[in-house]
Order: sequence, then structure tokens, then C-alpha cells
Amino acid sequence: MTTRRQIAHNIAAVLLTMFFSIGFPSIGNASQTLEKADTIYVNEHSTVHLRFPSKIKYVNIGHRAITARIVEGGMDLAVKAVEEFIFPTSLTCLTSSGHLHAFPVAYGANTPEGEDSLVIEIKEEGDVKAADAIEKKEPETGSPSYKETAERMISEERKTFHLGKYHDGILAECINIVREKDSLYIVTRISNPSKMKFRFSSEYSLSPLRSIGRSALPEKTLTPRWTYGPKEVLPGESITIVSCLGGVYLSPRQSLKVVFLSTDGQRRVCFKIYGKGL
Repeated sequence: MTTRRQIAHNIAAVLLTMFFSIGFPSIGNASQTLEKADTIYVNEHSTVHLRFPSKIKYVNIGHRAITARIVEGGMDLAVKAVEEFIFPTSLTCLTSSGHLHAFPVAYGANTPEGEDSLVIEIKEEGDVKAADAIEKKEPETGSPSYKETAERMISEERKTFHLGKYHDGILAECINIVREKDSLYIVTRISNPSKMKFRFSSEYSLSPLRSIGRSALPEKTLTPRWTYGPKEVLPGESITIVSCLGGVYLSPRQSLKVVFLSTDGQRRVCFKIYGKGL
């Protein structure tokens, strides 16, 4: 009997065959140029190098099945799969020029025969202010800025206890969960008792608690409307961050996974919030 995995692989094989029959838009062997967010294919056997015209300031990966490492002066991002995955995920990069790049990422072959790496040149047109690329306000008319809302969430009395995880020398604790209108606010305290600073990105995903047969249902990656707080914790210190998730209703049959991943990909801590516990 043909499994869903085999069907997905067959479809991917057909699409990739069509892709390679057309050929690479190359500027050299095993190279491409991207002007828009095309799908990037990754696997465990070859490395994809995304080369930006300006320094990379922030990287966020949509799933732990892929890794991303900044190399060569901060303008090259080396991307590779840790393991095979079926459902597409995402990769987001913010550069010093203020451009925010988001790419769909899928598992599959990505290099011509005989090559073990692929270089993709990323194009940027003009400069934008970095603040314009990341600063947002809540959509409700006349609402305060997200900074004021975040500080109000931090100052509220703590209502959530014993929800968090200690791993890789980092303690992440959820200290409050607040729902207002169509927004879910997650307030997290991150402590670093280790001797190395922890510079991180955050990820959020929603998943059902049931499965079909032996196959778990896919997670849905969530993009916060905004996140307020530092992105680095020095040794022996703690910080508090607030993330606003829009349009999320956490039902008793769902769980929300919160992940904090170091920018070098070496340390990771995560915890789950279960809807039936709220």
C-alpha cells in the first residue's frame, strides 16, 4: 500500500525533475540568484549557502529539522536539513539594510549531480530603516503601541506557575498567558545561569493532541504579530519577553509549543502550553 510519505516523495520527485530539466538560473556552477521568495530545497547531504549583500542580523527557522548558521563575515547563511521532513517549513532573515526575507523551505534534492553545495545569491533593492521592518502596532484603531501593551502584560500579577523547561543551561518559564480580544499574549522569563551568553530567536507552533494512525498531524507554525524584549541574555541574568499571537484560540485539544533557539543553533529550550490546562 502506498503511504502518504511515498506519495509526497513521488510528487516532489516529479516537480524536481521538471525543475532540473529547465535548468538553474545560474551565475556559475551550482549557483542561483533569487529576487523573490522562491522555495529553497534542503537535505542532509548538501549545504545551501544564502549569500546576502548586507550583514545578517536575525535568523528564524520554522522547524528544528533544519539548521542555519551564519558564516563568512556575517553575509552568508549555511542551511542544511538535520533529518527528513515532509511538510514545508519557513526561514526568515533580517539584514542590516532593513530587508526582511522570508523563504519557503522543503525537503528535496538541491544540487546538480557531483556537487555537494549550492550557492544562492539574494538580491536586495534599496535600503529601508531596520525599525520600519520590525516595529509594528496592534491593528485596532486607537490602540496603544505594542511597547505599552507589553509593559502592561509584564507588570500584571503572575498567574502561571510551574510551566517551563530547563535545558542546555537555559531556563524558560511562562509566567503569564493573557487573552484580549483576538490576541493571545505569552509572557516568558528566560534565565541564563550558564557562563555563556544566550542570543536567541523564538518560534511558536500549534499542534493537535491526536494523530491519524501512526502519523502525527502536522504542526502549524505561528508568526507573532510582534515580540517585545531583548534577544540576548547575559550569564547570570534574566530577561522577560512578550509575544503577541493574533487569531489564535487554544482549544482543549491543542497544544502551543514555544521554542527558544540560540542563533548558532547549539542550544535549544522549549515548553508546551496545553489548552485543556488553561
